[in-house]
Amino acid sequence: EIVGVIANVENKEGMTRAGKNFISVDTTIKAKINGTDCEYDINFYAIEGGKMYETYAGIKSLLNSRVKVSGELRENRYWSRNLNQIVSTLKPRGAFINKSNEEDHATFEVSGFLMSEPVEHKNKAGELINYTVQIGQANYRNELNVLTLHIEKGDTAILNGIRTFKLRDSLNLNGDLIFTVNEVTVESNNEGGFGAPTVRTFVNRLKNFYIRGGRPVSEDTYTAEQIADLIAAYKENDKAIIAAAASASNGDEGTTSTPNQTLTSRQASLI
Repeated sequence: EIVGVIANVENKEGMTRAGKNFISVDTTIKAKINGTDCEYDINFYAIEGGKMYETYAGIKSLLNSRVKVSGELRENRYWSRNLNQIVSTLKPRGAFINKSNEEDHATFEVSGFLMSEPVEHKNKAGELINYTVQIGQANYRNELNVLTLHIEKGDTAILNGIRTFKLRDSLNLNGDLIFTVNEVTVESNNEGGFGAPTVRTFVNRLKNFYIRGGRPVSEDTYTAEQIADLIAAYKENDKAIIAAAASASNGDEGTTSTPNQTLTSRQASLI
């Protein structure tokens, strides 16, 4: 759930392969979370005739208004030609949007099963940034959705709490969405060269899904068989992504490297 000011709206309309009209609305919501300026890019999608089609078509009228958005966290898994491997990102997908008088906040609550123990995430200097934890859940098509969440480096209570669970345990987690956008300017010293130094400006976007609490789930838990089936199908889909990347690579004279088939290098993980 996100409450903030809707700062940008872009509509795209088209037709599906089945011949039905659709609308896709990209929005940017700005909020101040715990004193930090955050931006959330939220997409809304509906097919004409559906319950939310007209609602989404009218989102532009909410521009610059304070709104409350609820929806889901969805894994976006794709092949990166730059990294030569599969990349997994997590993004919020909008479902409902309404005007709101509530204070800014951005929170999540998810249920699933533990897929990995906490893993240290470090920068290039070897300094600890935070910890990552993977949670698996079945989506509405009974496909595995892997959520990579975070634990702040100084939050020992949450770190120890997650460590009380075993792999495959069912659990419910809640937390804060901290999505920051920073503009960074870098100036080269032009050492050994001539002329004015080169100045480059780029935007640095950080998306953190910080866990603030959790509890075990005793009802509607995932069985070992269900988890095995979900993971097996997930790995088969990865093979298809790799095969498609290899096929595209063979037809591209500018690509000489072969796909990296090491998808995950996590310790104590189900994948």
